[in-house]
Amino acid sequence: MGKMNRRKFLANSCKACSAMAAGAAFSRLGMIDAFAQNVTPNTFQALVCVFLYGGNDANNMVIPIDTAGYNAYSSARGSAITIPQAQILPLTFNGAVSGQPYTQFGVHPAMPEVQALFANKNLAFSVNTGTLVSPTTKNQYTGKLVTLPSNLFSHSDQQNQWQTGSANSFSTSGWAGRLADIMVNDNPVPGSGTVPSIISLSGAPIFGTGIQTQQMSVGTGTIVAANCGTGSSSNQCRTNEQIMLGLDSGAAMVAQASAVTSNAFNYANTLNTDLTGITLATPTPAVANTLVPQLTQVAKILKVRSSLNMKRQIFFVSMGGFDNHTSQGIFNPNLNLQTTKQDTTQPYLLQQLSQALNYFWNVLGELGIQNQVTTFTCSDFSRTFKGNAGLGSDHAWGSHHMVMGGSAAQGGALLGGQFYGTYPTLALGGPSDADTSNASGRWIPTNSMAQYGAALASWFGVQNANLPTVFPEFPNFNNQKLAFLG
Repeated sequence: MGKMNRRKFLANSCKACSAMAAGAAFSRLGMIDAFAQNVTPNTFQALVCVFLYGGNDANNMVIPIDTAGYNAYSSARGSAITIPQAQILPLTFNGAVSGQPYTQFGVHPAMPEVQALFANKNLAFSVNTGTLVSPTTKNQYTGKLVTLPSNLFSHSDQQNQWQTGSANSFSTSGWAGRLADIMVNDNPVPGSGTVPSIISLSGAPIFGTGIQTQQMSVGTGTIVAANCGTGSSSNQCRTNEQIMLGLDSGAAMVAQASAVTSNAFNYANTLNTDLTGITLATPTPAVANTLVPQLTQVAKILKVRSSLNMKRQIFFVSMGGFDNHTSQGIFNPNLNLQTTKQDTTQPYLLQQLSQALNYFWNVLGELGIQNQVTTFTCSDFSRTFKGNAGLGSDHAWGSHHMVMGGSAAQGGALLGGQFYGTYPTLALGGPSDADTSNASGRWIPTNSMAQYGAALASWFGVQNANLPTVFPEFPNFNNQKLAFLG
């Protein structure tokens, strides 16, 4: 086989099986070593990122239900996407609602599981959170008095910034990758009998690309390390590919690529061996969705954490379909999602998200690690408060995100049943709206993505001095983390 064909094979196999970040794989830069921490944790902890691709309309996920708040909500949203007040599920807060422009709130009628998790203090909301370089008011935004995130309202740029932890679109590493770089001493070096600390169930996002850390991308079924699939011929296929890895490895780049693919085989074999026969007793939700199989695979890997000798792990899962410019719709509880195609509109995506989070919470209870796993959501941005002519909503900015974990009252760290940050004032063209003319309600965030992530990183074990390494803009916010994790 010629060198060019072999390189094509290596590129394709890396994409298909391991999806290791090329920069991390080919260049184990030593600069991060200065920040590596040496304190080995006494307990296992994991972070699970649930990314909602397309920009989840948080205006219909968390809604004020007091008279003033609901009137502000319903007067501008547009009848096609306004949730009737009687259908909104009220939230039971852990203490009084303080510091907010409204006094009572609820969640979308498709999310009773989230309502219950919040009431039980196992879920909190980080409200009006988004990408920021520094604290930004409307006057500063309109007067161009502060640096703004690059390419606001762009899907790809905002996804990139949420995943890299940097409010520009030029970072070549993700915040989870840098987090794993810093915590490198808390896990064994990936090799025989173990796997990388970051595992994606949704491709190879930049989120998991470190300066030194390699992430591993796996599927929801049998884990294979190439385009070989499964079945009677798969073993021979993988054998042939492994033989090819030993050929023509004199060139440094080819040799390094071979090492990446070889590692992928080893990691896949390790996981397959450890996951053989692993089952879960928790029943899956009746409504099928793409998130549940991913979280099931995460749970199975968590179940074998001891045999993998892991003390810190990070997982990435995702849902798509939230780019609802048209036919966003409202919720029909009698709709059978098994026989319709409306499951791709926002209400039914929220239904699937709510059920999937609750399922995962119950699985963590089965495994006895609810206090040791923190699950959190991210999304490109929220959507315009004012509906559009397509019966949907358009790209906006500040959004509401969920954090799920063991409550402090039950021995965990999450101070659940509360909002963190300031909910926007629901007035088109008002103090929260970035728009001035033709105002449509693009909320200027009051929480930064860096403050949100810093709270998660601190719980994971990163020392305060190392937080700016993970989130470069964090010092711009007076090093103030959000307080949802004690």
